Amino acid sequence: MNYFQIIKYEMTNLTLDGRASKKEYLYYKIFRFLFGIISIICIFLPLIILFAGYKKFIPMPMWLMIFVGIILFLIVTVLSFLGFWFIIADACIAVRRLHDFEYSGWYYLVFFAICFIAQSIFKENLPVMVLLSVGCCLVEFCIGVFVNGTEGSNEYGEKSSL
Repeated sequence: MNYFQIIKYEMTNLTLDGRASKKEYLYYKIFRFLFGIISIICIFLPLIILFAGYKKFIPMPMWLMIFVGIILFLIVTVLSFLGFWFIIADACIAVRRLHDFEYSGWYYLVFFAICFIAQSIFKENLPVMVLLSVGCCLVEFCIGVFVNGTEGSNEYGEKSSL
């Protein structure tokens, strides 16, 4: 399967059953990263245009500023709904990747627990809180990409064909 077929499969196959290969996991994470970059650009470009029009750096009629504001609202709304979809898809592929190592999907909650504990302990120290949360995400990514799954079948099913 090529890159786009794997992404389509991951976005439509929201199941916790089965196993996910390294290739499948890596392609999905690359897609999420690129989608995040494009989302940031789509949000900040209209904001920059609005700011430039408001501060009179660029002469802009009021109707155009209102139109750009409406477009920005629609972009943020669509990206918010996609964000909820991606939360589910992220959990599904992470659980299936854990199944490839013969671990239960409940181990995925360990990452949430560490992030939650970091947020409750380091409320006043934002850099430490962010560093621990990003560290947990990097550990999950490195385990998912660099650790080989079990060969053949295991209790969670056959090896992924992707």
